[in-house]
Amino acid sequence: MAKIRLYIPPQEIKESIILDKRGPLHKLKNVLRLKESQKVHIFDGAGREWEYKVDRINQKNITITKINKTQKQPTTKPMLTLGFPLIQEKKIDFILQKSTELGVFGFIPFFSSRTTKTGDKGLLRNAIIDSKIKRWKKIITEACRQSERLWIPEIGQPVALNQLIKNDFNLKLVALPDKNSRIKTINKNCENILCIVGPEGGFSEKEVNDFQKHNCRAIKLSENILRSETAAIFLSGLIKYLSKQTQYESKC
Repeated sequence: MAKIRLYIPPQEIKESIILDKRGPLHKLKNVLRLKESQKVHIFDGAGREWEYKVDRINQKNITITKINKTQKQPTTKPMLTLGFPLIQEKKIDFILQKSTELGVFGFIPFFSSRTTKTGDKGLLRNAIIDSKIKRWKKIITEACRQSERLWIPEIGQPVALNQLIKNDFNLKLVALPDKNSRIKTINKNCENILCIVGPEGGFSEKEVNDFQKHNCRAIKLSENILRSETAAIFLSGLIKYLSKQTQYESKC
């Protein structure tokens, strides 16, 4: 039987936990058909996971008791942050889900000169962004549960692109289809890496010049033009793969 895994915030981790929220309760009872004495794995999103045993099941809740800690994991290096444009919602969902599975440490949505009006500054002028971030966090958490990650990535408030690239990272990479730069290795001293992918309209000339001013390194991912969500997943997977190699460059 597949491993049953649930997320519970660190402050709610106890020796005995009562699961009474409608969503998890329905899934455990009616979908997974959980039985008494069965094992459940609880992770806190901050690097730890425990094994619990089901003590009681009734109509309103399920009581579980901690058996032992099964996993503990420090944050892995490098910590990869993905900067993605505010584009169509379903594409953002895809970026968040798949990049979380690939091990991205954090997300920063941005608006630029070629992001859509419904997805940039207009979004920031009202409370809609709060509900969207709440929804995005649910997608990220579920991706962690499914992929058996122990750490839940952070997602920041949307920012302007020119503010994003001013942030301090050991290495800043920007996917640009018209540049001919490649990357083969990642310096082992690069603990924080920022990867940026653009909207389908690409970046303006001014934005490309700003990348150079703020030490952002251009990288060409393909001979073909990639959609934003394709580029995001490709770049995330590439950098995570290269960071695991034993051969490193001398400088970031």
